[in-house]
Amino acid sequence: MIRKIKSKGKTGKSPKNPSDGRKTPVNGKSEGFYENTHILRDGNILLYTRPDTQKPVFYARMKFPKRKGYIVRSTKSQNFADAIIFAEEEYDDLRLRHKQGLNLSITTFSQLWEIWWKNTKNLVSVHRQKFHEGTARRYFLPFFGDKNLENIRDSAIEEYWVWRMNYWKNENKIREAKKKNLFTRSTPSNQTLRMEGQSLRQMYNWSQRMGYVNVVPQIKSPKPHQTRSHGTVYANRRPNFTLEEWEKLTGFMRSWVGNEKKYTGGKGKPHKLHYFQRELLRNYVLIMGNFGFRPNESRQIRWRNVSTFESEGKEILNVEVHPSTKTGSREVYADAKAVSVYFERVKKLTGYSSPDDFVFCDQDGNQLSESAFSKTFKKLLKDAGLLKNAEGKERTLYSLRHTYATFRIELGELNPEELADMMGTSPQNIYNHYRHSQMRKNASKLTKR
Repeated sequence: MIRKIKSKGKTGKSPKNPSDGRKTPVNGKSEGFYENTHILRDGNILLYTRPDTQKPVFYARMKFPKRKGYIVRSTKSQNFADAIIFAEEEYDDLRLRHKQGLNLSITTFSQLWEIWWKNTKNLVSVHRQKFHEGTARRYFLPFFGDKNLENIRDSAIEEYWVWRMNYWKNENKIREAKKKNLFTRSTPSNQTLRMEGQSLRQMYNWSQRMGYVNVVPQIKSPKPHQTRSHGTVYANRRPNFTLEEWEKLTGFMRSWVGNEKKYTGGKGKPHKLHYFQRELLRNYVLIMGNFGFRPNESRQIRWRNVSTFESEGKEILNVEVHPSTKTGSREVYADAKAVSVYFERVKKLTGYSSPDDFVFCDQDGNQLSESAFSKTFKKLLKDAGLLKNAEGKERTLYSLRHTYATFRIELGELNPEELADMMGTSPQNIYNHYRHSQMRKNASKLTKR
């Protein structure tokens, strides 16, 4: 049943909330805010337009039993028939949520994510904050966005995974990534998808506890990269450097940087900034290969985090990883005799060595951006003929971390548990990704007769 109520009275400025101090128009009377009013569902829905807009769309104001206040939704339509359909469908959805005891104010994915993140942000590390925000901005919100929570079921999650795995195969997205110097893969890694699935599950589990959703959809991330051995699935090997390749790279870097005097500048000639970038990268590569930091961890190291101590008559160089990084604070050690020279060269190069100065900084002492070394490192590897490994996979800055882990295992210096502590990860992760190195280390034992 529809009752039309003619609007009377003077048009006034509309309040932000039409229910604040306003009475519902009855028998043709108006409080000045409502125009073109129509009552649906025995007075539970008021359909109206606002007088203060040039192109008035219909709004639906809805009330529910034993609930204070109103729920107001824009129908986003100027067409009366379309507005009725929207209002009644929205009312039915909300009435069902009301019967289930669910929150009526949060009904779309984007609204749910915003309120979850508002309540969760300060409970996670800065690194995790960047991951959650970046993943939501680039993937979750563009795909799920304004979808009604009632419509996000198992099938919608499966559709998301298909869309997500093809995201960086789009030519426009590829151009966008190159323009912003983003590291991307045409198909995301198992670990990336697993972390995205964890993020979704965290949000939905919290939402269920808080009464925003009644049912949590099944969220199981796919594993596009798999290798099989005797029926067991292992994680795909990560590209690292073999010992021979590492020796080739470190030797090549000396000639690649060369003497500072050759950086004279002029048209088509390398200048002082080129020398600074190359020499900083050379020492960065050597330090990363000896400590196994994540790239983001290395950016946050300050000189006060670098110290030395003695252990069994041997001088050890200790670097404390910042607490705000992915897995929190930890200490990483290396032979001071082998690595101190790299840090001293960095000090001399940058001129910034106060306790609060960043170890890896630009010429003005500023913290380096996340992509600071990406292009130069890629050029270095191309020039050295080491950009791709034997399987054709491109190496990245992360390959330095994987090289560190591989050498520590193959040289027999650390067991998986000790290595996991040093690298800020789990023993299971070490086993998953570096099992082949452990097998090589034990080759003579395995082939013994």
